Amino acid sequence: MEKKGITSRLWRLENLYYIVDKDSQVVKFKLNKWQKMLYDKENEMRKEGRKVWLKILKARQIGFTTYKYIDKLDKALFYSNTNVNIVAHNREKLQDIFKKVKFTYENVPQKILMGDWRTWIKPKPKYDNANEYYFPQNNSTIKVTLDSRSGTLSDCHISEWAFIDEFRSMLRATLPSAEKADITVETTANGMNEFKQFWDEDDRFEPIFFPRFTDDSYREKAPDGYYPMAELEHIYRKFNLDLDQMYWYETRYKNDTQGCLQEYPSEPIDAFISSGYTFYNLKKINEYPILEWESDEFYPPTKKTEGLVWYNRNKTKNAMYGIDLAEWLTDGDYSVIRVRDRNLNLIATYRGTADPADIAKIVNYLWQNGIEGIIAPERNNHGHTFINAAKAYIWYNKIYIPKNNSNDDSRELNGQRGWLTNLVTRPLMLDEHKELIKDGLMQMDKALRDECYTFIIKNSKPQADTNCHDDIIMADAICCQMLKTPVFSDQKYTDIISVSYNDDLY
Repeated sequence: MEKKGITSRLWRLENLYYIVDKDSQVVKFKLNKWQKMLYDKENEMRKEGRKVWLKILKARQIGFTTYKYIDKLDKALFYSNTNVNIVAHNREKLQDIFKKVKFTYENVPQKILMGDWRTWIKPKPKYDNANEYYFPQNNSTIKVTLDSRSGTLSDCHISEWAFIDEFRSMLRATLPSAEKADITVETTANGMNEFKQFWDEDDRFEPIFFPRFTDDSYREKAPDGYYPMAELEHIYRKFNLDLDQMYWYETRYKNDTQGCLQEYPSEPIDAFISSGYTFYNLKKINEYPILEWESDEFYPPTKKTEGLVWYNRNKTKNAMYGIDLAEWLTDGDYSVIRVRDRNLNLIATYRGTADPADIAKIVNYLWQNGIEGIIAPERNNHGHTFINAAKAYIWYNKIYIPKNNSNDDSRELNGQRGWLTNLVTRPLMLDEHKELIKDGLMQMDKALRDECYTFIIKNSKPQADTNCHDDIIMADAICCQMLKTPVFSDQKYTDIISVSYNDDLY
């Protein structure tokens, strides 16, 4: 039998609580479309006996924090022995949320006559401070904090989690005390940071994505004859939107392309795209099919060399190796190997923390499996270590050596092996890498695609956004530069592979 009146949680949420709306007016809280969808999802999970553990990715300003602080206040007022917690991403937001909690509490009626002639009396807090109410009448507490480590929790909502530093350590500390609690994680995205990995991989939390067109208010009357711009037509068709929805979106997209993608996402990846101006053509990147990979059952023999992925095991003598060796592995940098054929099909990739000598072992393993060709390690401190380690292998003389100029035809062993990335070669190789992607000429894997999303123009220089990486892009760009080297004919292992920077790409 459905509960009614004050015994109904939904009735309480929509009849007891007051908020200050966007127009600075005091109004009775009513669940909007988005909030009702979340409320229904939570109830559905409870009825099925599942934990209400949710990770929520959303557009801006849809009111989940408002719904959640009212929901938590309701539990603290009407349920005994509850410990509910709202986690804010910074102190200013903490103060703002608790100020709203306090306003809503103070506007709850002091007494409510129930249908059976009993009277509900609003609990009074034993104390209230800058961020907490404790109600001794029912032994329940509501807190707004910067951390979820708050004793045994009954309910926890974490707001804007993608903006919280070290949120994974917070999660590890939270879960032991919240095994039976409701836990909701809600955020707009903040680039490809740890939250992206949490969203993709942590299956303990059920994902819910709320695209911007879920809200019918995100629309504007389209002028006669309007049709979406070519760059946005795929969104129009993919999600079966109407012209008013597209016109509203397009006006904002033209004004701030990257910000619009994050703040008003149409699909999850939009939300994670970085806030700067991306270097690569995102529309083209989204059109690429993502390659499936197969793990190698026989290699690596040590933990240090895990991370090798095969895409194509067909033997070739015209493979191209691009290798970006991390200078210092302690700062989150990775060493990367990208191996393609002359048609830019991916053969194999590696990304991990192997030292230069182990990188040489991985190259040798690939070579022994028939993946022969030109090898181009970036010439930095660890690149020299790799090159020195390579002297033990038969492919040492296949390490790339540049010509000094276009007329240099010498074959003497006096060149400096490896690709030198400098103020001249870096923009060259990145621009050509971008053009290859734009022209649809490359096979794309998920790792490369994800780095392209956060490779931006910052301070007039293409580079990885804050807390992001570019190891895969740099290794892949070096790999593609090897298209300029001679195609294999009858070269001997003692031949020196050379190339002019002035040679054409194709």
